[in-house]
Amino acid sequence: MLDAYPGIQNKPETVVRRLIEKITGRPFYNLSRLDFPKLLNDPDQLAQNLVSYINGFSSNVRETIERFKFEEQVHRVQEKNLLYQVVKGFSNVDLSPRRVDNVQMGYVFEELILTSQSPLLRTTRPLRLGMYCSRLRVKRLLRSESLQLT
Repeated sequence: MLDAYPGIQNKPETVVRRLIEKITGRPFYNLSRLDFPKLLNDPDQLAQNLVSYINGFSSNVRETIERFKFEEQVHRVQEKNLLYQVVKGFSNVDLSPRRVDNVQMGYVFEELILTSQSPLLRTTRPLRLGMYCSRLRVKRLLRSESLQLT
């Protein structure tokens, strides 16, 4: 897909998106040449490169990520000297569509949304059965993934 991009990059975004989706068979894409192992190979530029990687996603993905104020979060985690550990942790988890189906990924997004909400919602979250179950599913998914990697 990255090889085809230079030949279509000057076309309107809707055309580019349609052509790339046809190539990948997915409703989203990432044009960055970076991946998590490459990000980890340059720890001094990790925050900058991670933001660049995220900006390589198609606009439909970026719209969602921007709602989480991702760039602000990256810089906050970097200031606490935890960014390398977080990226390394995610690099060990297979979140590909062959491993995590749409329902499971929905649970992951629900957990991300809940943890980014107000402190009041975070403190009352365990009282909400649906949210609590989603949280358990995400933990189980991530735990089973880490067990398979060891």
